[in-house]
Parts: sequence; structure tokens; C-alpha cells
Amino acid sequence: MSELDNNKTQRITDVLKNTISNYINNDDYEILLVIQTKKDKDITEKIYSLFKQNENIKLIEEYDPLVLKEIYSHCDLLIGMRLHSIILALSAGTPAIGYFEESWGYKNPGMMKKFDLPFQFIKNDFNDFSNEVKMIFENELDIKDRISNIISEEKKKFLKSIKVFDQ
Repeated sequence: MSELDNNKTQRITDVLKNTISNYINNDDYEILLVIQTKKDKDITEKIYSLFKQNENIKLIEEYDPLVLKEIYSHCDLLIGMRLHSIILALSAGTPAIGYFEESWGYKNPGMMKKFDLPFQFIKNDFNDFSNEVKMIFENELDIKDRISNIISEEKKKFLKSIKVFDQ
């Protein structure tokens, strides 16, 4: 994965800042910023510094995937840029929104398309994820059922494929 230039880093910061601003003062929401890779530490801390005075936002730094999966299992939604964060969230039944650099390849958008979940590329011109968040919260139970069904079907396919090697 390539490092992001200053323009893209600023774009990410602006979009996430705008998204957080839409929810930060609503006591129905708690926002958790997670540093799960050292590469993201600076930008995540920068975003957190803009809001840290608000008790509805928290920052954690965690690298253990089992702990991260448990954390994500208690979230209603993940906005992620890393494939592993999205995989961990989905495996815990938590819907995700993806935000990716196009040069990172097809795995990230492919995962989102597989689960019929929204994503954006950094180069796209939009201000925040309000529409995507609203859509997920309005359809949360259906989306969680879809995630569970897709995982079950993929698991069946996988188990069937490895049985071929057992014979």
C-alpha cells in the first residue's frame, strides 16, 4: 500500500472531520477512533485532537485482532480504510463503510461489493459519509442479516472445497 500524499491526507481528514461533526453532539452516538496500525497513528490522532474535548468521542490504540474484533462487535458501524478492520467488523456482524485509495487495488472495493456495502475512493468529490451512515442505520437489521448469510454461504463453500482434499 502506497503512502498518501499531503492532499489525500488532508482530504481524508476533512471528510472524516465533517462526518464526525454531524454526529458528535448527538448523545445517541459515541464515536470511537481506533488506531490498529502504526501507519494510521498520526492521522487518527490528528482527527481526534479536533474533537477530544467532547466526551462522545474516544480514541484507542489496539493491535490485537481478537481484541479488535471484540471491540467492533460492540459497534453499530465501522468506517474503515483498512481491509483488515473491515474484515474484523464484518466477521463480528458489524456493517462497514469503506474509504479507499484507488491505487490500493481491488480487494477493498471487492469486499464492499461482496457485502453490498457503500464505499468511496479518496479522489471522489464528496464532503462526508452522512448519506451512507443514514442508509446503514435505516437498514441495520437487514444489513446484519445479509452479512451473516454471506459469511455462512462463504464458509459452506470453503468447507466444501477443503473436503476435496480430505479424500
